[in-house]
Amino acid sequence: MLRQCQELGVNRCYTVIYEKLVIQPEIETRRLFEFLGIPWDPIVTRHETMLATITNPNPYEPSTKQFMQKIHTKSVDSWAGPKAVLSKTVLKNITADCTLLDTLGYTALGLPPDYTKMNSTLPVIK
Repeated sequence: MLRQCQELGVNRCYTVIYEKLVIQPEIETRRLFEFLGIPWDPIVTRHETMLATITNPNPYEPSTKQFMQKIHTKSVDSWAGPKAVLSKTVLKNITADCTLLDTLGYTALGLPPDYTKMNSTLPVIK
């Protein structure tokens, strides 16, 4: 999918990197809105404040619970943190077992990852 997006070109396809979105929501949503050609509104980074305007949020929709919360970074490194469900062996070997993580630059971020070191652009996927 990333390769197909890159083949379409930067004017037709935009990739959102989740970790960057939750760490720097204003910067990333501004970039996305600029790509879409629509005006940015700060409310997009405070979506949880809009609950009063939603008359019937669907309690069975899994994203409803997430929508009620502020944007947070609690889950970005939970997979590699002290309470990770993955074993230390898996974490140690993950870069060898999943070359896409290396290609996308995740392996250079350490364990647990320091997403502030993440590149602002994705490498070309071949």
